Parts: sequence; structure tokens; C-alpha cells
Amino acid sequence: MRQEDGFTLIEVLVALAITAILSLMGLASINSVMRTSDGLETTIESTQSLELTRAILRNDLSQISRRHARDKFASPFLSAFTGNDQTNENLLMSFVTAGRPSVGRSVHLPSLHFVEYVYRENSLIRRTRPYIDAAPQHKTNERVLISGINQMEIQFWSNQTWLEYWDFQIALREKAPFPAAVWITFDHDRYGKLENKFMTNIQR
Repeated sequence: MRQEDGFTLIEVLVALAITAILSLMGLASINSVMRTSDGLETTIESTQSLELTRAILRNDLSQISRRHARDKFASPFLSAFTGNDQTNENLLMSFVTAGRPSVGRSVHLPSLHFVEYVYRENSLIRRTRPYIDAAPQHKTNERVLISGINQMEIQFWSNQTWLEYWDFQIALREKAPFPAAVWITFDHDRYGKLENKFMTNIQR
């Protein structure tokens, strides 16, 4: 009677060891690809946030209005534009801007609206309210534009000079309701130091 050939125990163990090694190598490669993919997605999201922030700032600053907003007591602000008000929770800017779309809204809102930019908790925040003039029943809407900011500085251009802040006294002195340009510099966790200059729509 013919005896069939088979595998010895040593051969089986060697085959299992090779299979285990190949499986581990494949798992390591998959983990590496997943980590690379996650890092790429994070980079893309950060870049998109940065570009969107620039676009929003450019849009707001290019359509500043001379309209003075009013506080909740119906008193008009002294200046149409306030810049770098350190007494108010690191308020970078506040002003009235135009160009808000009403398409798709259930309630029609005026094209002009009041906007504030605040630097808080390492984030640049854009704050708006439904109408230009404040009212006790109106709730503000805050949107974090970009996070991971370690330090932020802002300056305002007027009469060939960069100013550290802007208020009604400067507006009277410069005979301009708001600066001709805004220079924003910040140190980001991922991108390091970034500088952005935005022109306004002022006519001198």
C-alpha cells in the first residue's frame, strides 16, 4: 500500500511563522497609510480654514459702511469702526459691513450687518447679530474661523502710518471713518507666523 507524502510539524510551524510575519508587515503598512491619510486630511482642513478665514475678512473689510451701529440702549457708537479695543475681551475690530446674502433665508435680513472679530482662547472668532442695532432680545452668533493661534497682532493703515488701534478720536484726527487697510499677523501652531494685509473700500 502506497504511503501519501505530507508536511512535517517543523514545516507547518515555519509556514505559520512566515504567514504571521507577512500579516504583521501588512498591518504595519495599513497603519502607516491610515496615519498618512489622517495627517493629510488634517492638513487639508487646516488649509481650507485658513483660506476661508482670509476670504471672509477680505469680504467684510472691502464693504465697510460708514453707518454707526447702536448699543442696546439705542445710543450710537462714537466711531463707525473700532480697532484693537483691549478693554473689551480682546476685541480686534467692530464695524458695519454690507453684502450679506438673503438667498435661502426664511426671514429677510438687511444687507448691512454688524460684525465683530474677537481673539479668544487661541481662536479668531467672528461674531454677528441679526440686525445692525443691538436689542436685548437679539442673540449674537459666534463662529470660530481658525484655531491654534498662539499670538495675534493687528494694525491699521492711515496717512502713511500703521496705527496700533482705531477709535473715534483717530477718526476725527485722520478725517476718515475707518482705516484704509488692516494688517493682521498671527503665530499658528501648524503654519508658524503668517501676515495678511486687507484693503478697505475707503475713498480718500
